[in-house]
Amino acid sequence: MMANVSTPQEKPIADPLWVPILTHYQANAPSRLDAECAADHIAQIAPHVRQLLIAGTTGDGWSMPQALLADWLDLLRSEDMPRGQKLMLGVLEPNTEAVVARARWIEGQIGKRPLSGEVVALTICPPVDPAATQERILSHFERVMEATELPLAVYQLPQVTGCTLSAESFDKLVESGRIAFFKDTSGTDAIISESLRASEVTMLRGAEGDYARWIAPEGPYDGWLLSTANGLAPELRQIERAVRQGDRQRAQALSGTLTEVVESLFEIASRWPSENTFALANRGVDVIRRGGAAKHLSGTGSPIDQDLLKETRVLLRSKLMPH
Repeated sequence: MMANVSTPQEKPIADPLWVPILTHYQANAPSRLDAECAADHIAQIAPHVRQLLIAGTTGDGWSMPQALLADWLDLLRSEDMPRGQKLMLGVLEPNTEAVVARARWIEGQIGKRPLSGEVVALTICPPVDPAATQERILSHFERVMEATELPLAVYQLPQVTGCTLSAESFDKLVESGRIAFFKDTSGTDAIISESLRASEVTMLRGAEGDYARWIAPEGPYDGWLLSTANGLAPELRQIERAVRQGDRQRAQALSGTLTEVVESLFEIASRWPSENTFALANRGVDVIRRGGAAKHLSGTGSPIDQDLLKETRVLLRSKLMPH
């Protein structure tokens, strides 16, 4: 058994807020991690969120070379990381063979040198195959489970994979005892509505917007795993506290404002189609929120466009209190 990891039998973590952390790139080596900037970013958001998905979609996990992921693992071994972190590690690859190879490599690396935080799951999508049947999707996950030890987080992302895990197939996976988390970014919320075994798994909503309606105690999900927690974690925490305290009016008002802001942020970032829209929008917020101290490069290795930063600054100042 690897040190400092959750076992598949445990239902993890009550804290409802997770973040797919941004990846920060070196200026002179854009395929490698800028560990100092990444550590600064993690420290900046730590008062509000300490549960991180590394190499998720927002963190450019679909295009992350192994050397860059190794940089991340080195950073996450540092004693300077905030205490009490919970970690998911993304294994976002297009086919089963690539997922198995990356997952086994990750487990080997953390088995040799544990991370400072607790690793609670590997995050796995269905195969990237619009023609994939439910049998094919189940076979994909079954082969990953046979090859690995860590609990798994199932990531529903049809916008990338082109296929969708059904509620019936999800329930079959849950029977294995290996599924600890489910993240749904589809926007349809079919699994949470139709599954007979969702209560056995920590269910996280990854789709943005209308935040207050989706999380417990009134909503169906255990929490959120949201790209916007990179820059807007204080606002998400305010909504979460209002929901938990039963202040529905405040929760809905805060949620409505944040939904409007996030829609605008993503619209601004979409004007740079060569970039990861979710990552770029959050990079811009991070730069503004830290008064320009964040040294973000875009995912293509270029400085963030000043027009994007200007529009982001105007939007945040007009809609949200500064943090």
